[in-house]
Amino acid sequence: MLWIELAKIWNCSSSSFLICYHGPRDIIDTYEFDVELVTQKQTSMHGSKEGHTGYIYKRKSGRSFDRTACDPLFQIAFDKVEKSAQELNDEVGAEIGKIQGTGPSTRSSRRRL
Repeated sequence: MLWIELAKIWNCSSSSFLICYHGPRDIIDTYEFDVELVTQKQTSMHGSKEGHTGYIYKRKSGRSFDRTACDPLFQIAFDKVEKSAQELNDEVGAEIGKIQGTGPSTRSSRRRL
């Protein structure tokens, strides 16, 4: 099975985090990834009402990620996932709110022609 093979490969890797749309029952119990759940976040597909839950897992074993191997393009994101689950959840929620513009709309914010 594909996911069992992926778990074997990932468990031998040096990655510290696993991000996917599969819940803990599948990832930890069924496929035996060596991880623990850090946080989960509801998502919705742009342009549709379809929704999914994204999960962030952290490696359980003592293997650690070599910070010098992190591409500078991803350094800010890497620094964020090293925070506590609640801090990460709050930051992700705030960022999504900014992108989606979830603040209240007002008539005064409309552009007049």
